[in-house]
This record gives sequence, structure tokens and C-alpha cells, in this order.
Amino acid sequence: MERTVEGLWLIWFEGAPGSGRGFMWLQDGNIEGGETAWYYRGTYEADRSGIDGSLTLTHYGKPTSRSSGGHTADQSPVDVRIRGQWIDGATIGAYAEPVDGGPRMDFQMRRPVATGP
Repeated sequence: MERTVEGLWLIWFEGAPGSGRGFMWLQDGNIEGGETAWYYRGTYEADRSGIDGSLTLTHYGKPTSRSSGGHTADQSPVDVRIRGQWIDGATIGAYAEPVDGGPRMDFQMRRPVATGP
């Protein structure tokens, strides 16, 4: 079975600064996505084993005490490298590391389950 990373992914992340949920849209080597306080833009390469890429995380909206990879809203934007490996046909286990050496953030990417007709 050929695995493709293109399309919509739900993400669950967990690390020293906290945990949360968001989404990523991967298409033609580009990533866009976000969650309640940060949006993501970047690029990726994928092969049969997984994904490798880079993202810039930018804070938006109201100030928050929550941080992203040890970074707070006033330190936005944050550049990170991401790496992940397929767990099964619909899930990638991954991590993001800030390029400035901040703490690693583990996350899981999962394809949404189709519902309806």
C-alpha cells in the first residue's frame, strides 16, 4: 500500500510546556495549520518511512500563559524542525524541536475519520 502524507491531519501534542490539539494541511511540500493560539507554515519532504520538515510557529490573538516548545507569545515566531515516522496507515508519531535549542515537543498526526454518506 502506497502511503501519502498529503491532505488534512489532526494533531495531538504533548511536552514540557503542555498539551493540546490542532490540525495540519500538507500539500505539494507545503504545510499550513494551527491551533487555539498559534498558526503554522512550513515545508516538508516525505518518503515511505515518514516525514521531515520545518515550520514557523506564529502566535496570534490574545496573550496566553501557554507556550509552544518553551516559547511564549512575545517570542513569536518560533522556527522548528519536525520529524516523524509512520505508526500505521493513518498515524504518524512525530516530534518538533525549536532550532534555537528549546525543548522537544512530541506530537501525533492522525488522519480524520470520514463520517456521513
